[in-house]
Amino acid sequence: MIYHEPFDYETSEELLKAAKKLNLELPFQGDLSPLLRKLEIGGKTVPNRMAVQPMEGADAYVNGSPGELTLRRYRRYAEGGSGLIWFEAAAVVPEGRSNPHQLMLNNENIESFQSMVKDTRNAAYKAYGDSHDIFCVLQLTHSGRYSMLEAEASPKVVMYNPYLDKSAKSLHILDDKELDELQESYIETARLAYHAGFDAVDIKSCNGYRLNVI
Repeated sequence: MIYHEPFDYETSEELLKAAKKLNLELPFQGDLSPLLRKLEIGGKTVPNRMAVQPMEGADAYVNGSPGELTLRRYRRYAEGGSGLIWFEAAAVVPEGRSNPHQLMLNNENIESFQSMVKDTRNAAYKAYGDSHDIFCVLQLTHSGRYSMLEAEASPKVVMYNPYLDKSAKSLHILDDKELDELQESYIETARLAYHAGFDAVDIKSCNGYRLNVI
């Protein structure tokens, strides 16, 4: 049986003491200066090695534009000092959203994304100076099996999976034409992300979403 217990360590000394008690070798370095070193990514200098990972807030407007809480969240991330901010998943097509308040970037709302990126960068400049030029990444997604349309489950898959799907009748099986069109949607959204001011895009391919083929 694996031994475990609740923990609430307030200092590194408490953590190391507990590790020793469990006969665990825990590499530990108290010097945080490596996190403050600059890094080159794609020809751009990132001010440090700290990063905000993508986590959806489900607080976008129905048209996919970032809402007030979305903007507030990324301003606060920027004020926290991380050199890389990985913006949460944005759907590439309406039918690929996981909920009605997931971000979605398209030609109609690109200006709202431009404002979000600009607002986030300005928050970093204001807190840390003009040299603190953060690296901004937008995650692109299609929710596949977990897609919703107008707040109703609307799974889009390439095959029926008896372990994950209750019934094949509830699924929309994407055909080759739809898959080709989806590929173009990813490309178009990546292009829009560039014009919105992002430095890079990430293609979400995990957790059973469309590009995680299961």
